Amino acid sequence: MDSQPLGYTPFSPLAGGVLSDRYLDARAPAPGSRIAVAGDRYYAGMHTESNLARVAALREVAERHGVSVSGLALAWLRAHPLVTAPIVSPSKPA
Repeated sequence: MDSQPLGYTPFSPLAGGVLSDRYLDARAPAPGSRIAVAGDRYYAGMHTESNLARVAALREVAERHGVSVSGLALAWLRAHPLVTAPIVSPSKPA
């Protein structure tokens, strides 16, 4: 049987902003932000002290490479052979 390659596009590859600098340094989710609004529904268990500690460790790696934490996360996804395309959809144009 021939194999059929499948594409994979991750849902919310930055985990509602957790895989960024946004919530590090004890910053709480801003009212109206995705993680504040849909946290329990889509991001349950993401905004935790243990996950933020992991992201803080990623920040050190990102700084050594001269990129942001979100840039590091997206670069990892782009390099992963099973990921077709990480699509990020910012909640605000800025």
